[in-house]
Amino acid sequence: MLIKNHLQFGNDCFSLGSKVPRSISNKTDSKIENEIICLRNKHPNSGARKLRKLLELNFSIQYIPSDTTVNAILKRSDLNSARI
Repeated sequence: MLIKNHLQFGNDCFSLGSKVPRSISNKTDSKIENEIICLRNKHPNSGARKLRKLLELNFSIQYIPSDTTVNAILKRSDLNSARI
């Protein structure tokens, strides 16, 4: 593929396009992310483990992200609180 591109485009083939993925195949569904944020607003002292248990009431267990992912979602939304 690289040789083919080099023959077709010359040295410009090395600077063609971005290598950044266009989509993330295992990204958490936006409905679940929104639900995590809503639950955190309702239960501000709850951590990732408790929020996961609360998610089990509304979603199938196979769609619920891990504790680490829940923490990452909270961090992206500026909703995780520092321990004192």
